[in-house]
Amino acid sequence: EARAGEDLIVTTGRTKSARRGSSAASRGFLDRSDRAGQHEFAGQAAEVGMMQRGIGIGLACLAAVWVLRCGVNLDGSLQDVGGGDTAAPDAGGDGHRETDGTLADLPEGPDGLVGLTVCNQGDLETALRDAQATGAEVVVGAGCVIEGTFTVPAGVSLRGEAGAVLATPADERVRRPVLTVQAAEGTGTTSVVGLTIRSSSNYGVAVRGASGGQAQLKDLVVEATRGVGVGAENLDALELTNVALDGGHTAGELRRSDPSSADPASEATHGLVIVRGDATIERVTIRGFASIGVVMIDDDIAWSGGVVEDNGLAGLVTHGARVQVTGVAVRGLRMPGAFPIETTYGETRSWSGPVTFGAAFLGGSTVQTTGLVVERGLDFGVAQEGGEATHDGLTVRECGAAAVWAQGIRSFTLRGTAGAPALLEDNRFAGVALIEPSAVAIADLSVAGTGWGCQACGTLEEVRAGDGIQVALPKGAVTIQRAELSNNARIGLLLDMGGISMSSVDLAEITVAGGERSYGAYAQNAVDDAGWDEGISRTEPLAFNDRGIDGGILAVGRPLPAKAFPAVSRIAREGLIGIMDPDPPH
Repeated sequence: EARAGEDLIVTTGRTKSARRGSSAASRGFLDRSDRAGQHEFAGQAAEVGMMQRGIGIGLACLAAVWVLRCGVNLDGSLQDVGGGDTAAPDAGGDGHRETDGTLADLPEGPDGLVGLTVCNQGDLETALRDAQATGAEVVVGAGCVIEGTFTVPAGVSLRGEAGAVLATPADERVRRPVLTVQAAEGTGTTSVVGLTIRSSSNYGVAVRGASGGQAQLKDLVVEATRGVGVGAENLDALELTNVALDGGHTAGELRRSDPSSADPASEATHGLVIVRGDATIERVTIRGFASIGVVMIDDDIAWSGGVVEDNGLAGLVTHGARVQVTGVAVRGLRMPGAFPIETTYGETRSWSGPVTFGAAFLGGSTVQTTGLVVERGLDFGVAQEGGEATHDGLTVRECGAAAVWAQGIRSFTLRGTAGAPALLEDNRFAGVALIEPSAVAIADLSVAGTGWGCQACGTLEEVRAGDGIQVALPKGAVTIQRAELSNNARIGLLLDMGGISMSSVDLAEITVAGGERSYGAYAQNAVDDAGWDEGISRTEPLAFNDRGIDGGILAVGRPLPAKAFPAVSRIAREGLIGIMDPDPPH
């Protein structure tokens, strides 16, 4: 029994320099010694002295057991996994021991279980496999760098201490995720905390549920050079907290590339992809991916805090999702001189790449944002196709096409918060451009400094504009209140009613201001438009300029084609495999 090998059990809690097997063996010996002493010396006056002797013998056995690496399994049986070799002593006296170069802590976990912190591939694989049965937490030791591809079974917790790293092996043929996380069904949660993932795999982390399940990713850094940083699908609940995803591309590199041709087989293209799941996201940062920072498909998402920046095609794209976004900043890749049109009407300078977006809400998504900031986009700041949108306290700056674009939307609301207006400034083409909306409510908004821009630039369908607000072909009520529209290159407010009555339009407390070559406010193709602009205050020379408008002003008139938006329909149909296979052959 004294030659039995150690049993590696990984748990949470304090670090202890003790062995469960040793303490169990000594407790058994003491129990037997006590019983023997009581039987042999019952009724004798020297009983206490004999018990003390038994304790001394027990402690001596405990020391022998320690030297001989004695241990027990969880069921109480002894198991020899060490081949009988003696362990290296704790030379440093710090509670650690060295075994074949592996640093191993001895943490105390639930029910006093004591086990080892892992620091190599084999131990980690074994510990993860066994933890599903034991309920123990698996810990990657401080400073340990482990190469391999690992599966975290449903309900298991994996934690990394300071500096712990998991990485794709150097073998270029390895494509499996560094971590495959199996979501836990029922009341449990699969958890991964405190690790850095260095991935050249298809996915750095793939979180998957068979028919739902819960998972948590917390305090993670994922550095990807291929494929996707984190992908998740078919989950009842996913929690991402304090997670940073880095695709490795610098802003300069992405400015020189065509994001529509980005290939996940050779570079990191997507940061976070969630398909068919509910998720709570807090303090998540995504940057440097060649295609899209965040993709959300058929999800219910609540996202609070974080930054999405310097991603090639789009920062955030949703499709058929219900999304609440609070306090998130999305920053694009502004290219000096690459906007579609310069400051004068006759000069055109086209961006030859695909249309880019700060945030694109597609497929009938329902969107609610609070304090969303979008800036430095090549083309559109916020764009939406169908669905519903409510933006409170939105800020969009320095985008090259339109700050806010929505087409075919059922309901659109844009308003300020806490006494501060929503702010759209220094964009091009339009501050707000709405095409065929069913209901519009805008209040407490400032649109300033919109420059000339164009749609379908350089084609026969080219439309040039520099408008504060443009509403084209509305299908229902339009309400605009307490809006300041200043220094917009073409016009402050343009309503193209498409032949319907102005009776559904409510304009109040609107101020327009600008220069000699711009207009203030104009309504065209409208019925019953007498007195339509009583709620508008124009500064000079805009009042004079408006009286001279003859023949109308060209409005957008048509929605963007589907091919203009980021291509996520395949992901919507096929899930994660629509980007890359999250479960490729070994």
